[in-house]
Amino acid sequence: MAAAKDEADLLRVVLPDTCQISAEVRRDAESACWYLECGDRPLQQLACDVTAMHQIAELSLAPDGQSLAVLSVGEGHPILEWVALSPLRDQGQYQVLCEQNPYPGTIWLNGWQDGQMKIGASVDLRIDGAESRIDVSDPRDFAFLWSANPCALTEQPPSSK
Repeated sequence: MAAAKDEADLLRVVLPDTCQISAEVRRDAESACWYLECGDRPLQQLACDVTAMHQIAELSLAPDGQSLAVLSVGEGHPILEWVALSPLRDQGQYQVLCEQNPYPGTIWLNGWQDGQMKIGASVDLRIDGAESRIDVSDPRDFAFLWSANPCALTEQPPSSK
Protein backbone atom coordinates (compact mmCIF):
# COMPACT_ATOMS: atom_id res chain seq x y z
CA MET A 1 0.00 0.00 0.00
CA ALA A 2 2.76 2.50 0.90
CA ALA A 3 6.48 2.61 0.38
CA ALA A 4 8.50 3.91 3.28
CA LYS A 5 11.82 5.65 2.92
CA ASP A 6 15.28 4.30 3.55
CA GLU A 7 15.63 2.63 6.97
CA ALA A 8 18.05 5.37 8.08
CA ASP A 9 15.24 7.92 7.76
CA LEU A 10 12.84 6.03 10.06
CA LEU A 11 12.30 5.98 13.81
CA ARG A 12 10.64 2.77 15.03
CA VAL A 13 8.92 1.37 18.09
CA VAL A 14 8.02 -2.30 18.46
CA LEU A 15 4.50 -2.77 19.80
CA PRO A 16 3.49 -5.48 22.30
CA ASP A 17 1.99 -7.62 19.49
CA THR A 18 5.31 -7.45 17.54
CA CYS A 19 3.92 -5.01 14.98
CA GLN A 20 5.96 -1.85 14.50
CA ILE A 21 5.04 1.80 14.22
CA SER A 22 7.57 3.82 12.28
CA ALA A 23 7.82 7.53 11.54
CA GLU A 24 9.84 9.23 8.86
CA VAL A 25 12.39 11.80 9.92
CA ARG A 26 11.31 14.76 7.79
CA ARG A 27 13.98 16.75 6.04
CA ASP A 28 13.36 20.16 4.44
CA ALA A 29 10.01 20.32 2.63
CA GLU A 30 9.41 16.57 2.51
CA SER A 31 6.46 14.96 4.27
CA ALA A 32 6.92 12.89 7.41
CA CYS A 33 4.58 9.91 7.39
CA TRP A 34 3.73 7.26 9.98
CA TYR A 35 3.49 3.57 9.08
CA LEU A 36 2.26 0.33 10.63
CA GLU A 37 4.10 -2.87 9.79
CA CYS A 38 2.73 -6.22 10.98
CA GLY A 39 4.34 -9.45 9.85
CA ASP A 40 3.51 -10.40 6.27
CA ARG A 41 0.81 -7.75 5.83
CA PRO A 42 1.57 -4.86 3.46
CA LEU A 43 3.05 -1.72 4.98
CA GLN A 44 0.18 0.58 5.95
CA GLN A 45 0.54 4.37 5.85
CA LEU A 46 -1.26 5.85 8.86
CA ALA A 47 -0.88 9.64 8.68
CA CYS A 48 1.50 12.34 7.43
CA ASP A 49 2.71 15.67 8.85
CA VAL A 50 0.81 15.40 12.12
CA THR A 51 3.42 16.24 14.79
CA ALA A 52 3.63 19.63 16.49
CA MET A 53 6.97 20.55 14.93
CA HIS A 54 8.79 19.96 11.63
CA GLN A 55 11.05 16.99 12.37
CA ILE A 56 10.41 13.92 14.53
CA ALA A 57 13.46 13.46 16.75
CA GLU A 58 12.50 10.69 19.20
CA LEU A 59 9.78 8.09 19.84
CA SER A 60 9.24 6.06 22.99
CA LEU A 61 6.49 3.54 23.69
CA ALA A 62 4.90 3.73 27.14
CA PRO A 63 5.41 0.56 29.20
CA ASP A 64 1.67 -0.23 29.04
CA GLY A 65 1.81 -0.13 25.22
CA GLN A 66 -1.11 2.32 25.06
CA SER A 67 0.68 5.56 24.16
CA LEU A 68 3.80 7.11 22.66
CA ALA A 69 6.11 9.93 23.64
CA VAL A 70 6.86 11.94 20.49
CA LEU A 71 9.57 14.59 20.54
CA SER A 72 9.53 16.81 17.47
CA VAL A 73 11.71 19.79 16.61
CA GLY A 74 11.32 22.80 14.34
CA GLU A 75 14.06 25.39 13.84
CA GLY A 76 15.78 24.07 16.97
CA HIS A 77 12.67 24.31 19.13
CA PRO A 78 11.37 21.02 20.63
CA ILE A 79 7.86 20.03 21.67
CA LEU A 80 7.04 16.80 23.51
CA GLU A 81 3.66 15.18 22.85
CA TRP A 82 1.95 12.29 24.62
CA VAL A 83 0.01 10.50 21.87
CA ALA A 84 -2.69 7.81 22.13
CA LEU A 85 -1.58 4.71 20.23
CA SER A 86 -4.94 3.05 19.36
CA PRO A 87 -6.38 5.94 17.30
CA LEU A 88 -3.09 6.24 15.38
CA ARG A 89 -2.82 2.53 14.76
CA ASP A 90 -6.49 1.82 14.04
CA GLN A 91 -7.71 4.97 12.25
CA GLY A 92 -4.57 6.93 11.38
CA GLN A 93 -5.61 9.67 13.83
CA TYR A 94 -2.84 11.45 15.72
CA GLN A 95 -4.53 12.14 19.06
CA VAL A 96 -2.44 14.23 21.45
CA LEU A 97 -3.30 13.51 25.09
CA CYS A 98 -0.93 16.12 26.50
CA GLU A 99 1.73 18.46 25.17
CA GLN A 100 4.73 20.22 26.69
CA ASN A 101 6.13 23.27 24.92
CA PRO A 102 9.26 24.40 26.77
CA TYR A 103 9.78 27.64 24.82
CA PRO A 104 12.19 29.40 25.23
CA GLY A 105 13.97 26.37 26.70
CA THR A 106 14.45 22.78 25.68
CA ILE A 107 13.00 19.44 26.78
CA TRP A 108 14.12 15.81 26.71
CA LEU A 109 12.74 12.38 27.54
CA ASN A 110 14.32 10.39 30.39
CA GLY A 111 12.23 7.22 30.17
CA TRP A 112 9.18 6.04 32.08
CA GLN A 113 8.38 5.44 35.76
CA ASP A 114 5.15 4.00 37.18
CA GLY A 115 3.12 4.87 34.08
CA GLN A 116 4.45 8.40 33.96
CA MET A 117 6.91 9.97 31.56
CA LYS A 118 10.19 11.13 33.06
CA ILE A 119 11.20 14.37 31.39
CA GLY A 120 13.90 16.97 31.79
CA ALA A 121 13.77 20.62 30.79
CA SER A 122 15.98 23.67 30.87
CA VAL A 123 13.03 25.75 32.17
CA ASP A 124 10.36 25.26 34.81
CA LEU A 125 7.48 23.82 32.77
CA ARG A 126 5.00 24.60 35.54
CA ILE A 127 5.33 28.32 34.76
CA ASP A 128 3.10 29.58 31.95
CA GLY A 129 4.44 32.05 29.43
CA ALA A 130 7.83 32.26 27.75
CA GLU A 131 8.72 35.60 29.37
CA SER A 132 8.07 34.23 32.87
CA ARG A 133 10.18 31.12 32.28
CA ILE A 134 13.40 33.03 31.68
CA ASP A 135 15.29 33.20 34.96
CA VAL A 136 18.98 33.83 34.49
CA SER A 137 19.52 33.58 38.25
CA ASP A 138 18.49 29.88 38.20
CA PRO A 139 20.22 28.19 35.23
CA ARG A 140 19.60 24.63 36.47
CA ASP A 141 17.90 21.79 34.65
CA PHE A 142 14.54 20.59 35.92
CA ALA A 143 13.29 17.00 36.22
CA PHE A 144 9.60 16.06 36.18
CA LEU A 145 7.24 13.12 36.22
CA TRP A 146 4.45 13.80 33.73
CA SER A 147 1.11 12.01 33.87
CA ALA A 148 -1.42 11.98 31.04
CA ASN A 149 -4.66 11.61 32.95
CA PRO A 150 -4.94 14.33 34.00
CA CYS A 151 -2.05 16.14 32.32
CA ALA A 152 0.04 17.02 35.35
CA LEU A 153 3.69 17.65 36.18
CA THR A 154 5.42 16.79 39.44
CA GLU A 155 8.91 18.19 39.93
CA GLN A 156 11.51 15.60 40.91
CA PRO A 157 14.76 16.12 42.79
CA PRO A 158 17.67 16.88 40.41
CA SER A 159 19.28 13.50 41.18
CA SER A 160 16.38 11.67 39.44
CA LYS A 161 17.23 13.26 36.09
